Amino acid sequence: MVEVGPVQIENGIVRYAGNNYPANRILSITLDHNQKLKTGIISGIFWVAGVSYSVDYLETKKDFSFEAAFFFIAFAVVALAYALSKKAYVKMKTSDKSVIIKAPDKNTASQICNAVSEQIARA
Repeated sequence: MVEVGPVQIENGIVRYAGNNYPANRILSITLDHNQKLKTGIISGIFWVAGVSYSVDYLETKKDFSFEAAFFFIAFAVVALAYALSKKAYVKMKTSDKSVIIKAPDKNTASQICNAVSEQIARA
């Protein structure tokens, strides 16, 4: 049995989050850079909305503008922290669905890709 981060591989079966994926049903496995890009874009949109509501509050003193500004800026900070985290994502496509594997860092994500690719080649 090989254990790489949150993934366990044994006898051609890849286990992640309590699910079993036979290597012969896995179509591809790649590092997924889109997750962090999407989160960064969402964070930017939240920052713009938060600043817009802040400016509106300063001009009109509406309570709604203050609450909306606080809401958007708070979520922008959370999304930015998520986008800047060290976690890396691996996208594994099977014949019937796509699975996102969360790895603690990029090195572990690369090791997961390599280990699963070896199992796919053997299958």
